[in-house]
This record gives sequence, structure tokens and C-alpha cells, in this order.
Amino acid sequence: MVVKKQTVGKALNLKAPDMPKPQRLQKLDTPCPKCGQKTIVCCHTEDGATDYYDNFCHVCLNPHCDYAQYKMQYSGLGQESKGDHLCPFCGRDVYSHN
Repeated sequence: MVVKKQTVGKALNLKAPDMPKPQRLQKLDTPCPKCGQKTIVCCHTEDGATDYYDNFCHVCLNPHCDYAQYKMQYSGLGQESKGDHLCPFCGRDVYSHN
């Protein structure tokens, strides 16, 4: 069965409303743990001016599935520590292009 996907923005608004607009997205080639469709997107953004926070989210783009994981974590006083920005859900380095 072909599932019409939601846009990432719409899926985040509905399933993870606390997630700020993502700066980095990566479609994952793994099935959603809830619906089994390969419609998971790993999202990341940084918030802050003095103190920085990493926001991570995995969201399913299947409109019939409510799967989403969201986590915000303190990342430090600046953006220099890019090696520490690994997604807590899949381990992806959000600054790599892979």
C-alpha cells in the first residue's frame, strides 16, 4: 500500500509541536517502529544566543501514524563543539552530509 506522506513541517506541527523549525533534515532508510513504513525523518536545530540547546526529533511522515520522538538538550555556551551533536535516537552526526 502506498502512503501519501505529510510534509516535514506539517508532521512536526502535529506530532512534535515543541520542536523548532529544523535546520538539518535527513530521511532515514529504516522503517517506522510504529507503522513499518520507511517514512522517518531525523531533524535537528540549535536554539540559543548565549546558551545553546540542541533539539532532536524523529518523526514519521505517514499521516496515519502518530510516531514522533523529541528531545532538547543543553549543548554549551557556543556552537564550536560540533563533534558532540549526535542524534540521541539514531546516532547520526547532524553536521555530516551522510
